[in-house]
Amino acid sequence: HCSLDREHYRLIRGLLEKNLGEPIEEFLRPYNLLDPSIYTVLSGDVFINLSFLVDMTDVSLELLDRPADTEDRHSLAKFDFMKSKVLYESFSDGSKSVNLVSHSLLAHDTRYTRPRKGAEATPRNVFDCILQPSKAGSNDASLQLELHYRSTRDASCFTMVLNNLRVFVIFDWLQRLQDFLQVHAGKASDSTETHLLRSSSARSSGAVIPKTVKSGVVTKRSTVPVSQDRCLELKVNVTGTEFVVVEDMSCVDTNAIILKGTTVLTYKPRLLDRPFSGSLAGVEVFSCRLGREQETALSIIDPINIQVELCGNPVYRSTSGLLDAFNVEDIPPLLEIQFPALDIRLSYNDIQLFLTIAKSIPSAKALPAPVSVEVTPGTSKQETHHLKETQLNHLQDLGFKKEDCRRALSLCKGHLDQAATWLLENAENVSRCSSTRVDSSTSSHTAPLSGVELRADSICICLIDDCLDCDVPLAELTFSRLNVLQRIGSTQEGNASCTLSGDYYNRELSGWEPFIEPWPCCLSWQQQADGHLQ
Repeated sequence: HCSLDREHYRLIRGLLEKNLGEPIEEFLRPYNLLDPSIYTVLSGDVFINLSFLVDMTDVSLELLDRPADTEDRHSLAKFDFMKSKVLYESFSDGSKSVNLVSHSLLAHDTRYTRPRKGAEATPRNVFDCILQPSKAGSNDASLQLELHYRSTRDASCFTMVLNNLRVFVIFDWLQRLQDFLQVHAGKASDSTETHLLRSSSARSSGAVIPKTVKSGVVTKRSTVPVSQDRCLELKVNVTGTEFVVVEDMSCVDTNAIILKGTTVLTYKPRLLDRPFSGSLAGVEVFSCRLGREQETALSIIDPINIQVELCGNPVYRSTSGLLDAFNVEDIPPLLEIQFPALDIRLSYNDIQLFLTIAKSIPSAKALPAPVSVEVTPGTSKQETHHLKETQLNHLQDLGFKKEDCRRALSLCKGHLDQAATWLLENAENVSRCSSTRVDSSTSSHTAPLSGVELRADSICICLIDDCLDCDVPLAELTFSRLNVLQRIGSTQEGNASCTLSGDYYNRELSGWEPFIEPWPCCLSWQQQADGHLQ
């Protein structure tokens, strides 16, 4: 049994990042003692420098958290590695790999295992086993979880495999666990803060070199930014795993929504034509009452196969003429979603269940604490507010989001330099200058997507009356040959086309009757500023 609080976790993470994770050049002996066969630079052969295997049997890892208003440490989570192995390997070419393979793994919410002061008003989570084997999985020796990370000099690859697991989605617990794991390893010294600020601005601008000359006037004068950032490739494989979202986590036999299916998601930013692709096979959603799932299960979405792809903009595929002056990164990709047929059944209780879960999500998330600034006794409230806004503007000028700037000032107690250092180490730089924030209506920023396209053979939405525990259909809307395109960027516009039909259920005749005949329709929309409206 091992227990880790934030201080110990920060120490261990720092040791792993600064020692095992630090990129170190290969040591070369004097030339008269060099043997080409044992050096990758000379021979080209890759061999293992360091390798160790940790076999974990009945090992428990407990995370201890300390709230801001108390001095006592309380248990947050516990992970039981019943049958797991960790393998670390570093190679002579500078690459490293870490593998975690688990055949039996449990994750527990341990916030309510011990009574504590002031916890009576907080609803207790009775679903303490967050991660557990699925009831459908019969083979205990099968693989449950696999995490694989490989790092090279140019890129990093992370792969996650989930197999036959049941995951309870408890939003407040996941938020606190995320805050715990995002604790940074170390803090930069005050002498390096100015250097970090300058290097950040240099990275945001990027180096510019001439582009390869092809033909034409514009092409010869075009330049491209050269980014030295290492790309990260992601792959997620989920098989036979159930994600359970409960309505009331303090009740054992509460209503819940269960999502299950097989999913394969791949993200490779180097593939400009298809940087992201996803395949969702046999995905289904149903509602039930926990403890009596087989008797109370009601299908909301029937099993469906969905294909999701992030495609390069079709305009750039035929590169010729003036289009050669632009980079591929200048034209954001298009997100394409397509599936054959989607059948949705919604009852009154299902809609109320979705609304209850949606209302619980904002309250479960930890909102950023108010910014604390050191104020002298003679400082007025207006001056204090002006000082906060000034500090926020300075941090936003570096290219960070306003929420991250508030959080940084709160954690650093109003010290601007320390907050800037924290943002450089923990936040994402969106490279948005202050002039863009002041007048966003007249300036355009680069969107991550150029648009979203949805194509479906048919979407059928059936409304069900479940009054007095008697499920009777009310009406049904069908969208056939649906095609929706929404453009994202400086011009917000889109169009949709489909064949719409509607039927209602006549209880007296016990049959369906149409109230909307098949109607081919087209719809287009565009968002404009107030000054352009007529």
